[in-house]
Amino acid sequence: MNGERYITEELKNLEQEILTAGDRDKALEFEIFTALRESVTAESVRIQRAAGLIAELDTLLTPGGVLLYLDEIQYFNKKQQQT
Repeated sequence: MNGERYITEELKNLEQEILTAGDRDKALEFEIFTALRESVTAESVRIQRAAGLIAELDTLLTPGGVLLYLDEIQYFNKKQQQT
């Protein structure tokens, strides 16, 4: 039996592509992650402002928040009537 394999340049290139696919996949994943991280960092002020507004809305929309808001309106209306 002949121990030598029949191989062409095309098969050799395909083998190399398959063997290095994992490394290329990891490199691409890291590149995408880095780009995403940079985008988020560039928008961090806007993201934080939006998060603050959402938190404020969340507070105002709870039953206690609605009551507090209504109390403030009543207080403001009383002040207006006094002047």
